[in-house]
Amino acid sequence: MDELSEPQSLRPRPRVWLALVAAIAALHGLLLAGLPFGVTERAPRPVRTAPLEVRSLAPAAAAPVVLAVESPPPAVAVAPRPAPLRRKLRAPAATPLAEPIALADAAAPAAATPEADSPPIEATYLVAAAGATPRPAPASEAPPLYRTRMPPPATLRYDLKRGMLSGSGELSWRPAGHRYELRLEGRVAGLSILTQTSQGGFDEAGIAPVRYTDQRLRGGVQAANFQRERGKITYSGPSNEYPLLAGAQDRLSWMIQLAAVASAEPQRLAPGGKVVFFVSGARGDADVWVFRFVARERISTDAGPVNAVKFTREPRKPYDTQVEVWLDPARQYLPVRAKLAAPPNGDALELVLRELQSPP
Repeated sequence: MDELSEPQSLRPRPRVWLALVAAIAALHGLLLAGLPFGVTERAPRPVRTAPLEVRSLAPAAAAPVVLAVESPPPAVAVAPRPAPLRRKLRAPAATPLAEPIALADAAAPAAATPEADSPPIEATYLVAAAGATPRPAPASEAPPLYRTRMPPPATLRYDLKRGMLSGSGELSWRPAGHRYELRLEGRVAGLSILTQTSQGGFDEAGIAPVRYTDQRLRGGVQAANFQRERGKITYSGPSNEYPLLAGAQDRLSWMIQLAAVASAEPQRLAPGGKVVFFVSGARGDADVWVFRFVARERISTDAGPVNAVKFTREPRKPYDTQVEVWLDPARQYLPVRAKLAAPPNGDALELVLRELQSPP
């Protein structure tokens, strides 16, 4: 028992205990003073709270700068940069707008004097044949007017030839007061191969057609309308028009009009003499026909020999109708022979007087 008891020298003395307690108290005091010593686990709460408050203010302002610089889609979608390009593309379009104004100003003097740029009469009607409505030709370019003396009513019967075919033809001229009717019919082997009619009246220039019709074998009726109140010639088929010039004739009435001019102005029955008409067909064709005096010729007909005067109309363009006509002074210059050919390969239609009959 005594051997196992603690020696007195090993027992802690009260002073030692007091010193130990004081050292521990001093250590706690240092820890409470905030010395960085083994306390990393407790520090994050107060440290984390302060940085979070700072980030909520500073990064919020800096965030748009980062997106604008680093993000490609917003940079591509920005529209203000292409806008000037669109304005540059639209700007040249304004340049042509000024050109028509300049051209119109330059053309103004010409418009004030239409005679200066009016085409010759042949060109004017060439435009009309293409379907456009031409300007009326100036009076200086229109065919001249002639004095006329109309022949009395008559019926002329002809021998008709066309190529290898032969038959008969009849020209009926019926003036009555201020009106007239003219008809030509050709027959071969009992068939009507040609029927032309001209109806109208008279004016200071002579015969004034109002309607002309032309019908061929196995073909429909074609018509030309001389609209005198509107000053133009129109057609039943083609839509083109021509100005209605004074003294204008159709492809049948010219035969009587030429006789009336030759009767009233015999001075034209001499070398160099000519008569000019504006002649319209029924198929949208019209042109100036110039009849030139050729000579006085004695021809044979079934009605007897005739001392005739001959005129020709020479073609001026391809496919113009070539005309030869012989007029009888003893029969008021009515045609006793006529030959019409359409070159280059058209067969000529020839009429030779067989009988002249005057109505009672």
